Amino acid sequence: MECASALPVPEVNMKSTGGFLKGYQGGYTSVVCGGVGAFGGIRDLCHSLSVVNGSYFEVSMLSSRSGAASVVLNNSRSLWMTGGYNLEVKSWTTEIIHLNQEGNLTACPGPHMPVSGLKYHCIEQIGPGMAALLVGGQVYNLKGRSKRAWSINPEVEDTWTEQAPMDIGRSNHACAILDELTGPGVTRIAIAAGGFTFDGVITDAVELLRIEIREGIKGGSVSLSIDSSWQPGPIMPSTISDAATATTPDKRAAFVAGGISNDNEIMASVLEIQCSNLECLWKKCSQELRTPSDKGLAMIMTIGSLAFVGEEEDVLSCKYSPQDSKMS
Repeated sequence: MECASALPVPEVNMKSTGGFLKGYQGGYTSVVCGGVGAFGGIRDLCHSLSVVNGSYFEVSMLSSRSGAASVVLNNSRSLWMTGGYNLEVKSWTTEIIHLNQEGNLTACPGPHMPVSGLKYHCIEQIGPGMAALLVGGQVYNLKGRSKRAWSINPEVEDTWTEQAPMDIGRSNHACAILDELTGPGVTRIAIAAGGFTFDGVITDAVELLRIEIREGIKGGSVSLSIDSSWQPGPIMPSTISDAATATTPDKRAAFVAGGISNDNEIMASVLEIQCSNLECLWKKCSQELRTPSDKGLAMIMTIGSLAFVGEEEDVLSCKYSPQDSKMS
């Protein structure tokens, strides 16, 4: 992976969330929402910047939020923000930011969270459309970290289905969903890595959850089968929490950038995890962030292009070779 010139990305606040949305007329728009501003207030705006023509605009969120988790869904045209907190209430709301055909952003409410006040969790797409898996986190004003996991498809349901709990409760962790081609179906691997554990210690432990995806006869409805337990995964190269994570569009690799270690070292490293034959391995990329960061974002554009965004306007445009995201 090689990182060079900066991509156009709007203002980034500490503990923001965001992603790249695909326009109907081609090109991508970077969207960054919420977070803690320079003077400590929690923001209620999404900032958007077109990568194609540099046009900038913003949209008001339905609620200010920080420590939320988001996932890009709906063929890369929707950003679903979940949970988090603000200065007045612990949020159990979610909201979906849509990029419409005119290139404008609109906000609408999504299903309520399965637990009120959940923050520093993660959420990832597990199936076609908007099916998603939410994992871990910390409940506002409580010290413990959650082991719990839930799935939902907000297009067709508003009730979460609880899935197998992790062995280790964790928050501020890295998550990814990677694919394995297995005959007529697809095995998708959910990865939960690092983060703060119950006693506030940062861990290097990793857990994996298998998800089987099978299409119906002649392109019928898609079914998901999620394992009844998480399995131990490969230990991370170091203890890490608060890292930025991005998964390649082909779901063959994920990158974990920056973070903080158990020694309170703010890191600049970029790690890559790949899976093959239902086994996953870590490797450390030669390229590092220009500025160590534990409050950044990782956002994805197209196959071969990632953006890592630090909290101090440290923006890297990273190119990787898709064929290199496959283990030999």
